[in-house]
Amino acid sequence: MFGNLYGWLMSALIVAFTTAIIIIGGVPAAMTKPTKSLPAALQPVSFSTDPNAVLPLGTEDGNAGEYYRQAAAAYKADQKSKKLFAAFLKANRDGKHPEEKVKAGGPLEPTLDLLVKARNCKKMDLFASKPDEVVNYEPFDAKPVLPELQQLGSVASGVAAVYLAKGNAEKGKQYAEAAFVMGRNLYNERVCFDEYRIGVEAMSNASAALSNPTFGAYGKDPNVTGQLSKLAGDIDGYNKKSFTIMKAITRIPADNEPELPYAGDMFDIALNGKDPMWRAEALLKVGRMQYMDKVQAADQKGAKRMLEQVASDPSAPKNVRAAADAGRTLTVEKFRMYGGGG
Repeated sequence: MFGNLYGWLMSALIVAFTTAIIIIGGVPAAMTKPTKSLPAALQPVSFSTDPNAVLPLGTEDGNAGEYYRQAAAAYKADQKSKKLFAAFLKANRDGKHPEEKVKAGGPLEPTLDLLVKARNCKKMDLFASKPDEVVNYEPFDAKPVLPELQQLGSVASGVAAVYLAKGNAEKGKQYAEAAFVMGRNLYNERVCFDEYRIGVEAMSNASAALSNPTFGAYGKDPNVTGQLSKLAGDIDGYNKKSFTIMKAITRIPADNEPELPYAGDMFDIALNGKDPMWRAEALLKVGRMQYMDKVQAADQKGAKRMLEQVASDPSAPKNVRAAADAGRTLTVEKFRMYGGGG
């Protein structure tokens, strides 16, 4: 009798011990908590001056994104014009008579005119419907459209300034507004940080041509120039915040750091951020964290779970899901190829 009781007790202990192991093994280890030291990344990107209120919005049918793709393709394909664009930018930077590169009907303008056509479009879908084109681990120069639009925005504002200085207000205003609106469209869409960065850069550059007190297209209109000046200040102020955020996302940990600083913040931003751009950027970092040596094991496992969760969440914005999917499918070989830190 007691032998059977002893056996039953041993069996019960074994079952309890095995169950405890299963339960303990099934509960994920605690992930790093956020430091909450990147508050701007948890809030929507916004300026006190609304870029949409500075110049009228487009009212015509058509997708501005398609014109931007055409302009980028034209710039990329025509090597002669591409060299002329580069020469103009260099002359503009060096102050060596960039007006010599600007001639009515010259080779610069057909491509820039595509930006002008996009200016009055009421629709803008460049990457919104296909964010995976740019929400990935490819270097900036390998991404489509954006490197070309960065150059075209600078050239359009420069050409506008030349025309305005030479007294051709109509032509100057046309190109300056086209550059500003292109920047505004990229800012409004901002599926990734590079699109945001190029957008606000284009708005800032165009604002200078539009609001110059001597020859600017709106130089005599204090209502517009005041808004443009304030917007430029807002952009500059926010860019200082965004630099801190992007540094946290892309930095490579120092050798003496035991684990990735801001690891908990990346998880927090990826799940709880109010701006899809910052969520996408944080998720791309989370994808890298799966393989980073300085990330603790609990965070590596947590990264995998989070990426699977967000990638399959139908309520998440498309660019956020694209970032999660890019992270989920990132291999250690690609991680090493792209670079482990940022």
